[in-house]
Amino acid sequence: MAKQPKAPSGLRMVIYTPSGLTFPTTDAEKRSFDFFLAQSRDCFPLDFSQAILQAAQTDQAFSFAVVSLGAAQRIYEYEDNLAADRRLGDLAMQQYGKALQLLQGTTETRSIETFLMCCVLFASFESLRGCRKSAVIHIQSGLKLLRQSSPGKWSLVSPETIASIFTRLDNQLVELLGTSINETLDENRSNATTALAPIAPQSPNRDLYRSLDSLLNRIFHHQLDRALITEGRLDPDGFSMSHQHTCIELQQSHRMLAASMSPPNQLVHDTPDEADSEVLQIWNLLAQMYIAVWPGSGSEIVWDTFVHEFDTILALSEAYLLRTRNPTRRRTFGFSIGVIPPLYVTATRCREPRIRRRAIQLLAEHQRREVMWDSTHAAEAARQVMEMEELAASVPSPDGQGTRVKMVFAVFDDEDGVRYDFER
Repeated sequence: MAKQPKAPSGLRMVIYTPSGLTFPTTDAEKRSFDFFLAQSRDCFPLDFSQAILQAAQTDQAFSFAVVSLGAAQRIYEYEDNLAADRRLGDLAMQQYGKALQLLQGTTETRSIETFLMCCVLFASFESLRGCRKSAVIHIQSGLKLLRQSSPGKWSLVSPETIASIFTRLDNQLVELLGTSINETLDENRSNATTALAPIAPQSPNRDLYRSLDSLLNRIFHHQLDRALITEGRLDPDGFSMSHQHTCIELQQSHRMLAASMSPPNQLVHDTPDEADSEVLQIWNLLAQMYIAVWPGSGSEIVWDTFVHEFDTILALSEAYLLRTRNPTRRRTFGFSIGVIPPLYVTATRCREPRIRRRAIQLLAEHQRREVMWDSTHAAEAARQVMEMEELAASVPSPDGQGTRVKMVFAVFDDEDGVRYDFER
């Protein structure tokens, strides 16, 4: 590893110099590995990417996984037709298969962190090639392993970094799948109460994105528990969540945000995508709304009081998407906290026609995949919600509740894509 030049406060810079790397042998493998070095590694937290590259110098499982991910991302982001480059696609699948085979044959000799890191790479790979059910399986395997692991110091990456990554992945599973996760996993519905057990809260961290992820994790799991109680699949007597304590945490997050943005270059972030304070502002607004619209606290119509906030989220998202758009890319993959979920919530919860239609338009025009979230699928689901609500609005309802879609959960299938379940 080359010496790191001094960087401005709040920024972290790493120059990677491979030493004795011999595993990628063909030109195609080397190009895919180079693509990971040039672009893929910036999608992940800095210390995670460093650990992956360090491990790839001595462990073929990581080397194969890196080549497969680089090839898959190159196809997704730059090819006109995702099935056009057959050779590159074959290379990606071959390297992916080799990585899986190596790990399966050495389960007793490899460390827990090796399997956890590979779960992240494998889930990203499956997401890139559109097989999100397989991605869910990898994420669930990693979450189960993480919750069973004993605390301690690891040799490649810190437990805190791994926990923060899986907190974000867990958030996506709860957001997208909710109580329908067992349908995606082909499991008995009675297991849903344990499929998405909350990750233990992380210690305070000056990285605002990690703190926000932890806060959102509690909010999303609270929403999930409420949904399970409604379906009769969770005992309400065993349900406990302090609304007041969560509100206090959110207020602390806002104070940390205000302090971090003065001056702006002091903002600490995991990935280049998160260097923009706009993304943090968007998610703080969204978290604030989630707290206000607490499950079981009132009517669905309470979302209508946030037209200004939705308009702000829309403006910030549009500015971010336009400024960060790369004209050479046809699509964008990222591991950051992202803008697809806030735009999706805006499109499905805001009933102001101009705002929700513009949010759907942005999702459809800017093709992005933020791990499990796909902008094209999100746009289609939001469009269906809008059409159902507008059709229902033509029939008089005493309180307007009958016109609202309260919940949307996805069910993934690697062969048939995705199905959305709508609940009024």
